[in-house]
Formats: sequence, C-alpha cells, structure tokens
Amino acid sequence: MIGSKQIHLQTIDSTNNYLKKLMESEKIDNGTLVVADEQTEGRGQRENQWESNKSENLTFSFILFPNKLQAIDQFMLSKFVSLALCDLLSIYTPDVRIKWPNDIYIKDKKTAGILIENVIKGQLISSTVIGIGLNINQMNFSENLSSATSLSIETNVKYELDIILNQLINFLNIRYNELNEGHWDKIDNSYLNVVYKFREYAYYQANGKIFEAKIVHIEKDGRIALLTKKNELLYFAFKEVHFINSSTG
Repeated sequence: MIGSKQIHLQTIDSTNNYLKKLMESEKIDNGTLVVADEQTEGRGQRENQWESNKSENLTFSFILFPNKLQAIDQFMLSKFVSLALCDLLSIYTPDVRIKWPNDIYIKDKKTAGILIENVIKGQLISSTVIGIGLNINQMNFSENLSSATSLSIETNVKYELDIILNQLINFLNIRYNELNEGHWDKIDNSYLNVVYKFREYAYYQANGKIFEAKIVHIEKDGRIALLTKKNELLYFAFKEVHFINSSTG
C-alpha cells in the first residue's frame, strides 16, 4: 500500500533524493512515502526547479518495488500516477487534464508535476521513486511561471493539506491496483480521455521547426503520435518535441 509508512519532514533538499539515499542505507518498505513542508531543491521535468511555498502545497515522494514490471512498460507508472492526480482534482474542479507526458493541468494552467526515477535491472524495473508536486493553497507564483495555478486559485477555497494528501494516497492505491491486476486497457483509455489537446490542432516545436499538429495516439512506450495538417504522422519521445501554445481550432 502506498503511504502505509510515512515520513514527515519540515525541510529537505528533495524528497526524491531523500528516499534514494535512504534506500542505499537501509531496507525500505514498499510504498514508503516521504512528505516535506518545504523542498529547497525540488525538481521537475527537464531538471527544472519546482517552485512551492512552504506549507502551502503538497511535495512528496514514494517508493515502489514493482512486481515484474518490464522496463519497456515503464510509462504505465507515469499513467497511473497522472490519473490518480486527475481523480483527486476532479472532485474539486472541472477541466482537469494531463499534458503529455505527465503534467497536470486545470484548464490551461499547470497545477502538478511528476518526477519518476527508475532503477532497471535486466529487463525489469527493480524500484521506482515517484515525486509529486501539487499546488494546493499557493496564490502567487513567480513572473516566469505565468502558466502555473493552484487548486485554491481555481476554486477560491483554502484546503487542509493532510486531507488532500490522504485522498490522493487513496486514488494512487486504486490506480496502482489496476496496474498490478492487469487492467492496462482501462488505464490506457482513461489516460487518453484526459490528455490535454487530444485531437485538437496546436503548435509544436521539434528539431528547430514549429508546426501544427494534433495528438492522435500515445504509444505503449510513451511516445506521442502527432498528425500534422499536411497529414504526416510523426512520433516523438519525451524531450524531442515541445508544445508551445494553445489550440488554433
């Protein structure tokens, strides 16, 4: 069970780093979760810094030792965590989406990010540390984060972080059980149903060029399939393509 054992820290550089160091020094229970009031070096995708005011948001990580999950299927981890976040946020607000591969959006703004770090042995994932930054009560962000939002900004309500965390842990366990029980089709379909800009034309940038395309599929390995207005079908892995603005209709 994710969260069956919890460690609460006031300040830490990174909850992901903390768990990885802990794993080197002692045996850790599957599902151990570390939550911090403040992260001084929280990381997002592309090694970006994750901004989070102390005690206003949820910043935590947990460790899993997957049961025979192959490395080629590692994107399923991203899917189940992303869906759990959508399940949670959808209780409180509409228009919750997953911006490929795993940023969580409310309307057109980012409210959560996920950082997954796997250890692969042979063809299997032996362990995975999954970090989540979820903006809850923060009302102001840096000027360079104009696309950031929080649950409080969207709903004008202040939330109890412990309650939100417990709800999210419940959704994480539900989705992880689906993964372990082999309900992969359900996870795949649920993910596609909430992908941001799915089947909508938008601008993308790859190989120094900007083009219009729409997402038509997500491959098993996590690659995105984009269909251009010239009817070209293009496939990109994470970091190979960048979404640059909103839909053109």
